[in-house]
Amino acid sequence: MTTRKKSLPSKPAFAVVPVADYPEILAELGEAAQNWFCLQQRGYLQRTPRGIPFAHPSRPLLEAIGVEVTKLGAEQSLKQLTLYMMFCTMRDYVEPEAGEPSTCQSSILTDPTLHLCGGPEAMDQVALLGPLHEDFRRRGLPTISFPQGMPPEAQLKCLGESGKLALEQVVAAFDTRLAALSPAQQCVVKYGGHAHHVFVPAVMLAESACSVDEYIGMFIAAHCLIAGVFGGTQRDEDLARIRIGMDATLMLRFRDLADAPPAVR
Repeated sequence: MTTRKKSLPSKPAFAVVPVADYPEILAELGEAAQNWFCLQQRGYLQRTPRGIPFAHPSRPLLEAIGVEVTKLGAEQSLKQLTLYMMFCTMRDYVEPEAGEPSTCQSSILTDPTLHLCGGPEAMDQVALLGPLHEDFRRRGLPTISFPQGMPPEAQLKCLGESGKLALEQVVAAFDTRLAALSPAQQCVVKYGGHAHHVFVPAVMLAESACSVDEYIGMFIAAHCLIAGVFGGTQRDEDLARIRIGMDATLMLRFRDLADAPPAVR
C-alpha cells in the first residue's frame, strides 16, 4: 500500500506587505518609507529592471499591479501598456530625472498636434484639436503651428522673430507645468510621447485638463486618422479609438492609484 505525499501549500500568487517588515528594504529606501508597502510574487520581493524595490505608499496601486501581473503571466506583451510597466518607468526613469534642468522645446517642436496640414482638411483637424486650442487660450498662450515635414532645426529658421518669441512663451509655460506634475503624472506624459507620439495632449491628460475622449480625438487629428480625410478609413479611426482609449484609461488609473490621498491608502 502506497502512501500519498501531502502536497505543500502553494504560496499565494502575490502579496502586499509592509516595508517595515523587511529591515533591509527599509534601510535601502530610507525612513521615509516606514509606512510604505512592497510587492511579493510567489513569496519573493519584487524589484524593477534597474533593481529598485517594488515599493510605494499606495497599497491599492501595488495590489492592482499584483492582480495584473498574475492575470497576464507569460502572456504579458511589450506592446501592451500595463500598470507594471508604468510603475517601473516611474521608478527607473521619471524619479531619477526629478530636479534635473530640462526644457520641453524639442517635445513641442515635434508634437504633431501643433502641425496642421495646409489644405482644407485642416478644418477637420482643428475641430478635434479644439480642447488644445482652448487650453492655450485659457492660459493666455499664443497659438503656434509649425510647417509639416521639417526637422526641428529647419522649423526654428522658418518661425521668424515673432514666431520664436511665441515659442519661447509656450515652452516656458509648459516647463512650469511639467515641473508641477507628480512623478505619476510625468509618467503619463512620458508614455504619451513614447507610445502615442504626442506631447501637449499628454500633459493635458495628466492634469485632467482634457477627457479621455478629447485625448483620443487629438491623437486621431494629429496622426491624420480621421475617417474620410487624408485617405483615412473608418476602420483606422475605430481601431485608434479603441487602442488609444484603453491606453489613456490605464494611464489615468495608474495616476489616480499612485497619487491617491493618504486617507484611501
